[in-house]
Amino acid sequence: AVAVFATFGLTPKLKILLGFYQVALVLDGTYSAQLPEEFTTPIDRLNDWISLNWAEAFLPFQCSGSRVIAVTLLPVGLIALLLLSGVALRVYRWHATPLPRQKLWPKEVALGLLDFLPASLVLVFLCVP
Repeated sequence: AVAVFATFGLTPKLKILLGFYQVALVLDGTYSAQLPEEFTTPIDRLNDWISLNWAEAFLPFQCSGSRVIAVTLLPVGLIALLLLSGVALRVYRWHATPLPRQKLWPKEVALGLLDFLPASLVLVFLCVP
């Protein structure tokens, strides 16, 4: 997948598309500027599809206090779990390599955090309103 992205130059194109989506989403509310409906209708539909309101799906309406806590802590917990899994994977691979090891384990921990940082940023974008 990485080779396909590099071959066709998709990474910069996706970054531009994501930036346009983010600006177009808040343009009306922030700057009181309106785009034509040809742009806003597909962006609104995409936003309805991307916006995850998982709290309504999993928690009953009566649990408003629990809902606030869940909406606040679940994205943080998912990101922490993702980053910890990256660290655990790197440390496991480090431990499985025969002695003498080339890198020290703190360096592997830092690399494990960096491995899953892009996925964590995507999670922040999707889960945090």
